Amino acid sequence: MNGLPIEGENDELAVEPDEYEPLESIGTYEELHIIERAEADFLHWSQRVYWTLDQGIALLLSKDPHEVYWERIRGYVNFPYSTQVAQAYGKLRTILVQARDIKEIPNKMSPAAFLEWAERKCLAIPQRLKQQVEKINANMKSRVAEFGEAAVDLVKKSLEEESVDLLKEKDIKIRALQKECNALQKRNKELENLQWKGFDKEDRTYSKELDIAVTLYLHVSKNWQEGKSIKQQIFDWLRAEYPEEPRGDTRHPNRKWERIAQICNWQKKGGAPRTPRKVLKKTEDSDPFEQSRMAKQ
Repeated sequence: MNGLPIEGENDELAVEPDEYEPLESIGTYEELHIIERAEADFLHWSQRVYWTLDQGIALLLSKDPHEVYWERIRGYVNFPYSTQVAQAYGKLRTILVQARDIKEIPNKMSPAAFLEWAERKCLAIPQRLKQQVEKINANMKSRVAEFGEAAVDLVKKSLEEESVDLLKEKDIKIRALQKECNALQKRNKELENLQWKGFDKEDRTYSKELDIAVTLYLHVSKNWQEGKSIKQQIFDWLRAEYPEEPRGDTRHPNRKWERIAQICNWQKKGGAPRTPRKVLKKTEDSDPFEQSRMAKQ
C-alpha cells in the first residue's frame, strides 16, 4: 500500500476515555463527512487547563477533539478515499509519538506549553487558536501579577505597622532612659553640693587652726609613710606648708602646732613603728653571755 505507515500503532497516547466515547460506525463516507465538518471551539479548548496529545493534534488541524481522535481516524489514514485531515493527523501523530518516546514532551501539556512546543517544531498553528491561548495566558499572568502586587502591598503594610510598633516601643525605652539619666544628673549635683569644699576664710567664724588641722589630716592620712612616726610626718608637713610660723621641733613645738598634732595624730603612743629584729639561732658554739644579753633586749 502506498499510504502512510501507522507508526506507533500499539502506542496509546494519553486519552480520556470517559470524556468521549467514539460513535459507532455509521458508514464510511458519512463518518468522513463528520470528521471534515467537526470544527473546533477554540475558546472552549483554550480555557482547558491541559490537553492530551491526541487533543492537541486535533486542535492543530482546527478539528474538535470530541469528533476527531485516533481511535476514529486511524482506519482512514491509509484508506483509498482518505481525506487530507486523516493524512495530516497521521503525520502529526508520528511526530508526537517520537517526541513522547524520547521524553521531549509529556502526555499532558498546558495549551500554552503545547503551542510553544509546536511552534519550535515549525508546525502549523491555527491563528485563532494561538490568539485565544495567548489572550487567556496573558489574563492569567495579569491576575497572578495583581495577586503578587496585592501580596507585596500586604507585606509592606504589615512591615510598616510592625515598624510603627517598634518605633513606639523604642520611644518608650528612650524616654525611660532619659528620665533615669536626668535623675542621675540631679543626684550627682546634690552630691557635689554636699561635698565639703573647705572653710570660708571670709566667714567671721573661720578658725585657722581648725582649717590647718583638717587639711593636714586629709593629706597625712592618705600619704603617710611606713617606718616613720606619724607625729614626725605631721611636723614635716607643717614646716613645709607654713614656713613663716615659729618652727620649734618635734619634742618642743609651739603650742599651736602641738594642739594640731594631738588632734591629727592617730598614733597616740608616739614613736616610729618598731622594726623586727632577727632572732639568733641557738647553737652549741654560741656564747651563753651573749645569749643572755640578746634575750634581755
